[in-house]
Order: sequence, then structure tokens, then C-alpha cells
Amino acid sequence: QQHGGNACLSALRVLDKLSRTSAREMAAATAIEIIVRCCEKDGQAPRILDGALRVLHGLTFEAEVKELLIRRGVRELAESIVEGRPADQELKGSSDDPYEEEETMQAWSDVVSISNRLLQRLGNSARLPKRS
Repeated sequence: QQHGGNACLSALRVLDKLSRTSAREMAAATAIEIIVRCCEKDGQAPRILDGALRVLHGLTFEAEVKELLIRRGVRELAESIVEGRPADQELKGSSDDPYEEEETMQAWSDVVSISNRLLQRLGNSARLPKRS
């Protein structure tokens, strides 16, 4: 809940694995609130957003939890992430290291991909346009 970086990413990977088999238990333990807050944090690293969105996506496979996600506004959250993501042109030149720049661009691409998949699971079948 309070850690960032690699610790947060590792925890999100574990939660992603648990999300399909223990969705009700995770919802009862307020995991939805914690994951949504992770997504709403300003300036969040794209890899952390990707991990959090993957957990939310996994939770959608349990009907009761899916309804909780919809009520919590996860659909709107995913839409805002897709619409607010930096364009590739904004990311070019954002780092002195070309490898790091490419990694960031790929990470944002992954965020948009999982956001669209999450939107589809939550009932929004119309894909949002990709920004270039």
C-alpha cells in the first residue's frame, strides 16, 4: 500500500496471480480500493499502472467482484488512463538513454493494451482510439 518501485511491482504480480482464484477474498480485504488508489496516484510509473490494471482485469472474471469494480468507477478510471496517456511524440527525447526511452514507450503501450482489455471486460466493447 505504501511501497513503490520494485516492491510494489512484485506485490502487484502476486495479486495478479491471485485475482482470478481469490477475487472475492481480495475484494473483502479492500484490495480494490488499494489497487485503484495505486492507479490514481499522479505521476505513477507506467509499469506500476500496468500491474495494477492487470490485477483489476483479473478481478473481472468473478461476477460479483466485477459489479463492485463497475460501482467503484474502474471503467471510468481505465478510460481516463487511455485518454490521458502521453503521446509517443511527448515521450521521445524524454530521456538521455535511448533504451530507457524505448522501455517507457513500450510500458505505456502495455498500459493502453490492458486498459482496453479491462474496458472490454467491464462492458465497454468500443475500443478507445490509440494515440500516436
